[in-house]
Amino acid sequence: MQKGNHTPGPLFVRQPESAPYAIQIIDQAGNVVFQEHRAIFSTRQTSVADVMNAVGMGDPKNPGYQQHCIDTNQRQLADFYLRAAAPELLEELRAAHQIIRNALAVMTTAQKNEWGCMNELHGVAGEGITRANERDAVLAKAIGNGS
Repeated sequence: MQKGNHTPGPLFVRQPESAPYAIQIIDQAGNVVFQEHRAIFSTRQTSVADVMNAVGMGDPKNPGYQQHCIDTNQRQLADFYLRAAAPELLEELRAAHQIIRNALAVMTTAQKNEWGCMNELHGVAGEGITRANERDAVLAKAIGNGS
């Protein structure tokens, strides 16, 4: 499996108080790897807490707007945490892929069948008993060789 050309981990999410409208992914040295503005903010907000709590974003004509702002910014933050974890998730998926192949090499046919039954029972069955094709597809997508 090809390694890909992504930024290696570990990566971290930073919400700088000096720029509360920004959200960043940084590397171990503190270098900004990726940054974007908050999905929804107001220049009247002076801290990260103000932005995340949508301070000053109430709208009497739309009482749900402030909650929409909070939800949108929380979703964006969750997406950043997922992006920051991606390099490590990719390496763990690669390792799990090989570990499963190793297990298959030493299992009997009866053990493989039992494994398949357990996967069905837990709702994780795929094309085969180990979901190798699904993992291959996700790994290819992660390095830019899939859709």
